[in-house]
Amino acid sequence: MSKAKVLAIIAMIGAFSSKVMKGQTYPPIPKVFGVNQNDDKLRAYNASSATYALLSTTTATLAGNTIDGMLGLAYDPCTHKSYVIIKDNNVTGRILATINLSTGVCTNVANLGDNFSSIVFDRNGQLYGLTGAGATVPNRLYSINKTTGAKTSLTTLSNVTGGQVIAYHPKTNMLYHWTGWGPSRYDKVSLTSPYTTTLITTSLNATNEVTGAVYWNNDTFLISHLSGGFRKVDTLGNITTNVTSAAVNRGMIMPAQFATQKDTACAKYDTIKIGAASVKNQTLYYVWGDGKIDTVVGGSGAHVYVSSGAKTVYVLINNGYCIDTVFTKTISINALPAVTITGGSAVCAGGPAVTLTGSSGGTSQWFKNGVLISGATSNTYNVTTPGIYNMIKTNTNGCFDSSTTSKVISNSGPTVNLGKDTVLCSGSLTLNATGAGYTYSWSTGATTPTILVSSAGTYSVTVTSSGCTAVDSIIIGSAPTMNTITNKTACNGKSISAISFSSSFSGITYTWTNNTPSIGLAANRSGNIAAFTGINAGATPIIATVTVTPKSSSGGSSLDSTTFTYTGNEQIFVVPAGVTSVNIESWGAQGGSSTMGVAGGLGGFASGNLTVTPGDTLRIRVGGQGVTPTSVTSNAA
Repeated sequence: MSKAKVLAIIAMIGAFSSKVMKGQTYPPIPKVFGVNQNDDKLRAYNASSATYALLSTTTATLAGNTIDGMLGLAYDPCTHKSYVIIKDNNVTGRILATINLSTGVCTNVANLGDNFSSIVFDRNGQLYGLTGAGATVPNRLYSINKTTGAKTSLTTLSNVTGGQVIAYHPKTNMLYHWTGWGPSRYDKVSLTSPYTTTLITTSLNATNEVTGAVYWNNDTFLISHLSGGFRKVDTLGNITTNVTSAAVNRGMIMPAQFATQKDTACAKYDTIKIGAASVKNQTLYYVWGDGKIDTVVGGSGAHVYVSSGAKTVYVLINNGYCIDTVFTKTISINALPAVTITGGSAVCAGGPAVTLTGSSGGTSQWFKNGVLISGATSNTYNVTTPGIYNMIKTNTNGCFDSSTTSKVISNSGPTVNLGKDTVLCSGSLTLNATGAGYTYSWSTGATTPTILVSSAGTYSVTVTSSGCTAVDSIIIGSAPTMNTITNKTACNGKSISAISFSSSFSGITYTWTNNTPSIGLAANRSGNIAAFTGINAGATPIIATVTVTPKSSSGGSSLDSTTFTYTGNEQIFVVPAGVTSVNIESWGAQGGSSTMGVAGGLGGFASGNLTVTPGDTLRIRVGGQGVTPTSVTSNAA
């Protein structure tokens, strides 16, 4: 829509005079209004009903006059006023008046000075009138000033045994004329000089006198006749069968009908709908009163108001030749409640609930992740699980809204683990509580993710994330001391008693290694050293160094080790549990030389399986020479 047209619309709204049709239902019903020459009743018929059911009967009034009958009825497409010809038996001539279709109240325009039988408007808002057969100047077509009633003679139309009715076709811009009865003459009249009349037919299938006619749509008119019925006839004279009606209508109109679905609504969410009927594909401008204008061709309008207050809506019709306001309505738009939510943003695992508080007043309903929480209708809600929370508030006007920002509750409780209690053997130890987004508070006063400790003690840390906290502590012990193990001395073949290890710190395990297994002690084992027999076949002592390493079961570093020595010349093995057979392989060394200088033989090899019992002690002597011979006997070959 151009700016000039919008300005023109606004100007027309400012000059609006009340033309509102009240008492409408939604959606509006297309109506045919008709009047009768013998009474003061304005009748409305349902134009969408196959039987044209009578909807209402309203008594017409005209101040200062008695209405003895009403004849022609016309609807102005430019001002959307309705006009009627009134018969007052005490007055010479017919009275032209406007008529309020809702109340029946008529307003005098002028006395037309003759007996007019029919009036009609063209698409430019020009009024035409036709006198009846009994008029002073019968069967005469006039143009009439709708404001003053002044008339201008145009032409004389045909007459066949009385009855004069005209209707206007907006597409052809011509008048259509009916006269006579049983049958009727039907012709069309040009609205440009010399106002040529063209006969359509002299017979409408034995239809009696046509008393009223109105343009229906396309090339069709709805007509009423003297026997009290409705029919449709097209511009070629084709006519439908009769539909009985209760009254004879002298003049008919089908004005545009509008109705609002509701007069009170809520801002933002409610849609105001205005239904339209009988607008015949004309252009409608819906001016909503908040700066928004919708252009609709022949249909209804709908609008959502974003702000509250009284809104006056106007509907204008543009038929292509004139434009004016046809309907106005004041709509009350109620404000929405202002909804806010306050409260925490994190619910901590194992911690207290987070209380959310919404705006006060009205009624409340809480939602979690978009799903209604049953029973959560108070102004506050205690959150114990993570989620997205919102509240819909309904005020006393019945309007509702939700908070523009939902409350996101996270379960961001941090976790921290400093590890098992341990011991500090030497140097320092790093304690680590690192976590994304954490803040730290150590028992030492430090606020860093890690700390370095170099002394025994109990250390704790509190980590915080999104308002939730977690605490852990660790005990750091000093390096324990072992019992003192004295050096052991034994003779070959003699038993050496078991040796036990102990510490001042609980939970210590021990491993040991032996650098000289030939003394009869295994190369390495765990735990205490069991009793064993020393081995030494030589003439000099054998010294073995045994190193014992204690270790904390809490996973800390290895503790200080202890070293002691063994002497011996015999290998002793204890058969472990589950072993019932051992494989023995032995290699002999070179034998000793004789006193006569004969060298000893080279060592041999022997192997075999030995059946054993778990717990048996196996003694193996290694080394030593054979007995030195005192003589050598040589046998002859």
